[in-house]
Amino acid sequence: MNKKRTGFKSELSPKSQSLLLSVVAFCSVGLLLPSLVLAQAVCLPAPRLMTTMPMGGQVGTTVDVTITGDNFENVEELSFSHPGLTAIPKVGENGLPIENQYVVTIAGDCLTGIHEARVMTRLGVSSSRVFNVGTLPEVIRTKANTTLEAAMALNVDSICNASASKQAINYYTFEAKKDQRIVIDCAAKGIDSKLNPVVIVADAKGNDLKVERRGGAIDFTAPEAGKYVIKVHDLTFNGGPHLFYRLALLNAAKDQAVSRFPSTKSVSSFSWPPSDLSDDASVAELEPNNKQADSQKITLPCDITGSFFPAADVDVFEFTAKKGEVWWVEVASERLGRPTDPSIVVQHVSGEGENEKLTDLIELSDIASPIKVSSNGYSYDGPPYNAGSSDILGKVEIKEDGIHRLQISDLFGGTRNDPRNVYRLIVRKAAPDFAVVGWALHMNLRNGDRNALSKPIALRGGSSMLIEVVVVRRDGFAGEIELFMKGLPAGVTSNGLKIPAGKTRGMMLLTAEQNAPRGLTSATFFGRALIGEQTVTRPVRFASMSWPVANAWSEIPSPRLLADVPVSVCGSELAPVTIGPSEKKVFEVVAGEKLTIPLALTRRSEFSGTKMSLKTMGAGFDKTPAFDAPLDADSSEAVLDLAKLKTPPGEYLIAFYGSAVAKYRYHPEAVAVAETLLKQAQQTATDLTAETNALTESAKTATDEQKPEIEKAVKSATAKQKEAEAAVKVAEKQVKTATAKAKPKDIVDIVVSTPITIRVQPAKEAEKK
Repeated sequence: MNKKRTGFKSELSPKSQSLLLSVVAFCSVGLLLPSLVLAQAVCLPAPRLMTTMPMGGQVGTTVDVTITGDNFENVEELSFSHPGLTAIPKVGENGLPIENQYVVTIAGDCLTGIHEARVMTRLGVSSSRVFNVGTLPEVIRTKANTTLEAAMALNVDSICNASASKQAINYYTFEAKKDQRIVIDCAAKGIDSKLNPVVIVADAKGNDLKVERRGGAIDFTAPEAGKYVIKVHDLTFNGGPHLFYRLALLNAAKDQAVSRFPSTKSVSSFSWPPSDLSDDASVAELEPNNKQADSQKITLPCDITGSFFPAADVDVFEFTAKKGEVWWVEVASERLGRPTDPSIVVQHVSGEGENEKLTDLIELSDIASPIKVSSNGYSYDGPPYNAGSSDILGKVEIKEDGIHRLQISDLFGGTRNDPRNVYRLIVRKAAPDFAVVGWALHMNLRNGDRNALSKPIALRGGSSMLIEVVVVRRDGFAGEIELFMKGLPAGVTSNGLKIPAGKTRGMMLLTAEQNAPRGLTSATFFGRALIGEQTVTRPVRFASMSWPVANAWSEIPSPRLLADVPVSVCGSELAPVTIGPSEKKVFEVVAGEKLTIPLALTRRSEFSGTKMSLKTMGAGFDKTPAFDAPLDADSSEAVLDLAKLKTPPGEYLIAFYGSAVAKYRYHPEAVAVAETLLKQAQQTATDLTAETNALTESAKTATDEQKPEIEKAVKSATAKQKEAEAAVKVAEKQVKTATAKAKPKDIVDIVVSTPITIRVQPAKEAEKK
């Protein structure tokens, strides 16, 4: 079976061949991160969009955007998560598209804020990068501005897109009137940048007036009319294209509240807000309410907005409740993007005045992660994603009638003195519900690998990909949750391995047929459950890493939520191996008996090792012992012992998964194309050499009248010959580069079977049959 094991399916198109010279050159200039090259090879290559410049634009305008990326051959289109953003390739003076440059149109009705940008490449859809849409005019820093004399002048009420200069400071100037209030904001971490910005406002001579080192904005009032200086640099004076930023200068009235740049959302924020929650709270915290005697009177249920300000602030609320009442308390602050750790103590109050006695009822703190998180931030002993939060979601059971007090504080707020550290406090009767989030399953390796990679859903033909899905359950909901994904590319199917009742983890299995055509869609991902008598549907938020971190000891991973769920099939490569049942059917077994499932293996690569260990996922069968499947044979079998598993009757969906080390060849077709282009370059050089020699010989016998013209022709031919010889050297280098990339390389990756449906029949029913 499958004796031809190239690992690839299609040849390059003529258009792709014509572009290969520039593509190979692009890929050879070092855009692969050094850490990726040096680290252990984990996961087959995936396309990743690294930078866009600029990182956004003004609504109702067009902007030229330049992109860079990793594994970036044959980029076909730049697309966005919002339909109000569209892009076409930028065309040069010769009428041909300029590589990796686009003209982006921002519609007049495009929503302002954060959107996702991504590209479709030879290997499918890339990971995304933030693209901002705002209302202010925007500029790009195009010249070095690392001295005060070279400072770039900016207009107030504008945005500048730039990147930090290594071991240097970026200088800008602006004009302000006396007593004019200017807010200077620098977007960095919130737009996927690696920059830790330091922003300084100085006088015209460069003397510092205000400094911000913690990522905040500077609220500056000009003491005199004149020119002022802004300095921007990284906290450690690092620099480069990955340390990009957006610098805004905003004119503000004296008491005007100024909104900061919109920001990406942490993974933990997926569980906020509860469904049907209004944007505005019904009650505002009223100071002073720091002491028991000054407690703010409230009635339950309630929805309160407040802030942990000033430092060490404690807010106390008083309410009356009856014995036996059950209230659910939820607090959002960290999930609102604030660096806080809310803590609540609920107490019963008895007696009055000097005889008042406080009895602790319950203390509420963090929302625990639904599953064990990696202990070191990368994919080690758990996923490198934390769906838990330092916010609060818990139950309060009233033990006695009477007055109670709820005390809320920031657990470590003694060192934080920021009025923006707001919170939302909700006390409600039980409203059972759930929130779900998913991410591409990462390998958990304990042999020194420290990867936390961004993994776009870019499927190879014949591959299956697992999306790990976890749930935060609200107010006692414990039912099962079915998982669905709709709107997939042609040839791709989805199968949800449900989250069982009382559990917190499920899986979404995406499978691309071997002949699935190239395609890209924005999928709809959701969970569905029965709560009481009502069927409830909730979206599954999708998370990914902002950057492909190959070594989390040298760089801290930065996971975040994405705005949508793009799914693609590359159409150019096939999976190294496909595993599935030898026949497509529902496998039936009697409860308490053994089930043998014959497996077929389609191998398209060589492997290091002759077997791989497979585990079983899916409710009812996930405790099946691991078993080996051969990597040097076309068939195998799995034996499931239902007597040991104690799987009850019903219908189940399972899959087998493990890992294998494939001898992967990167883009081998590029070698043949590069060799063809080398031959063409060599032939051109040979022809020009012959032409030059012929002209040189004719010059020897030419008349005095003919010589000037022939010498001119010799000079022109000689120049062309030198250009052709240089082109041969470039082509030789490209062949060498493509050949090196195409050499087999050991890469370990997750292998997942196609889904298998099992029907377990009751023993008595089977006897009747």
